[in-house]
Amino acid sequence: MDDNPSRVNGRARSIALAAALVSALVASEAISTPSVVVSNVPLPVDATITLPAEPFHAEMSFVATDGFKAVGVPGRRLAVTTITITNANSDTEDVLLFNPFFSGSPSDCASGTVVGGGGPQVHLILEARKTMQLQYPTPLVFEPHAGLACFAAGIESAHTLVISVSVTGFTVEP
Repeated sequence: MDDNPSRVNGRARSIALAAALVSALVASEAISTPSVVVSNVPLPVDATITLPAEPFHAEMSFVATDGFKAVGVPGRRLAVTTITITNANSDTEDVLLFNPFFSGSPSDCASGTVVGGGGPQVHLILEARKTMQLQYPTPLVFEPHAGLACFAAGIESAHTLVISVSVTGFTVEP
């Protein structure tokens, strides 16, 4: 047995500290938090959610000097996500993309005579023998005018040989 009092006191303190820690651990295991039950309660939703229900794709080709052409849908809003323009000519072309206005009341976008336009509008210069693709993560939205949501394109030159415009997106209820 060790008669040194400082060693005895040190051991006694270590044993007392260990006993206190064990008691605290045992006591913390004994203390339990009340049970919590979480149930899936639907939140009140006071809105109409419209999904892109109808995909949309159309193509327009311009040969010689066709002027303006339009594509679209009746009775719905047109949301354009991608426009691809191909210039097969040997000359640079001036291209205008826009929301058209028609003379009279055409039954569809392709049969109407374009007399003007509104927004959104895109004006670009397309190099010879090039293809350009415009992508819109947030779509360009074309609101219906006189019941038609249309996308129009026009080539503003006298020497147009072959230009094609492809439009992709979706339509939604207005």
